Amino acid sequence: MNPENNSQLPIQQPTCGTPNFPEPDYTDEDVFIFNNIRALADSISARIVMNTLLLCTQGHIQFAANGKSVTVSQGQIFMCPPNTYLADTMVSIDFECKTLCLTNRIIQALIRPYIGIWNSIVYGPAPIIYDLDDIDMLFVARLFDIVKLSLDHKRTKYRKDVIHSLIRGALIGLCGFTGDGRQVSEESVFTKDLFQRFLDLLQRSEVKHRSVKSYATQLNISSKYLAVTCKKNSGRTALSWIDEYTMSDAVYYLQSTSLSIKEVSNKMGFPNPSFFGRYFRLHKGVSPLAFRKRCQAQSKAEPAE
Repeated sequence: MNPENNSQLPIQQPTCGTPNFPEPDYTDEDVFIFNNIRALADSISARIVMNTLLLCTQGHIQFAANGKSVTVSQGQIFMCPPNTYLADTMVSIDFECKTLCLTNRIIQALIRPYIGIWNSIVYGPAPIIYDLDDIDMLFVARLFDIVKLSLDHKRTKYRKDVIHSLIRGALIGLCGFTGDGRQVSEESVFTKDLFQRFLDLLQRSEVKHRSVKSYATQLNISSKYLAVTCKKNSGRTALSWIDEYTMSDAVYYLQSTSLSIKEVSNKMGFPNPSFFGRYFRLHKGVSPLAFRKRCQAQSKAEPAE
């Protein structure tokens, strides 16, 4: 199966010392499908930039997701929102998985009536892992078989539409058994959509450390309405989301690039390195330089395979 377009990747890897990300079994501008992927096992750190569903079909994988320890074992599915930072990845010898990566845009297009359920599932306070029973596993395995058949059959017309239709069915099914089939009102759908657009805006912004008012203005709403929307749909404040996305960028640049502290500060839009240092220390308890040195020491201490 040859990828149709490989202009972007669902994962942002360190700039040095990391193997190339493998070719997907299928990709278009909004979807990546990997029938088996072990690349994360070789990565010191990586940042997921798409909605990612990882189904473990054999063995297990361990990693830290935004600093929280995660283990995904056979028969479990891990649901990961964009801007999730992965580190300290280890897999068992027999590890196998199937991975689906989706942009927010395609999720909105495919399951808009269910977007409230999707957001409530994915944007929780802790890493999302679900146990699948034998029927669920069979459903997913058959789904991937059908997708593979669609890709292998060269004469299949409208292949992209077929793939997207299969993914839509899978996502609706996932919303059904993980979200208990909840339906939401039109008003709730609107606020969920607004919340999603706020997160999209955060993800796309190179400089994320800005005021709530700045984001609200771009969304053509008031700061108060954005605050209420975030609280209603995630139980968190808009400022906490801004801080989370900002710190994710900071950790990535310090741990995975060779940019100087001053260069990181400038790239992230802070007025000066001192301001950036105070902000980073407030959230991490250490200075940016101390954090980088600690990460480098840990990397050197890891035994070579």
